[in-house]
Amino acid sequence: MHCEQLEIDIDHSGGHFIVDSQNNELNIVNGEDSLIYTSGAHPRSYEDYSKTQLGNHLYYVSDECNTWGNSNHYVCETSIYFLYECNLNNTGCSRIPFQYIGDAFYIEMKPNELTNEINIYFDIGTYPGTTTLIYTYGPHPRCYVNGCTITSEQK
Repeated sequence: MHCEQLEIDIDHSGGHFIVDSQNNELNIVNGEDSLIYTSGAHPRSYEDYSKTQLGNHLYYVSDECNTWGNSNHYVCETSIYFLYECNLNNTGCSRIPFQYIGDAFYIEMKPNELTNEINIYFDIGTYPGTTTLIYTYGPHPRCYVNGCTITSEQK
């Protein structure tokens, strides 16, 4: 066993750690029991307010920078967004074969128990953006915009 310094800023009161021995990861959740960061082989942070539940799983949107700014190398111009499915106790998270490359100001996921689907909306374009249906996850996943891909890789 070894210690490792995490390069993240956590200012969410009431948060706690969850050891995920199934994935060999450490999950950090905020006071509302929403994932904010996962440390492990594939470290990732999760978008604020991107949590939703469908059936017996929780779903989160995660992102990483795709393009850093030319004039300001500390500003991310476009990101790659991913969807993760987790057990209700925020463990056993696996990546859904979806990604979207672009920019978003706000993300909303709307579950539909009748169709067993989740519609994912991003506010894209010039701030404040236009709310746009990006992707539907379910038995028959669908992309609706350029930059959205249904990948073959699941992590």
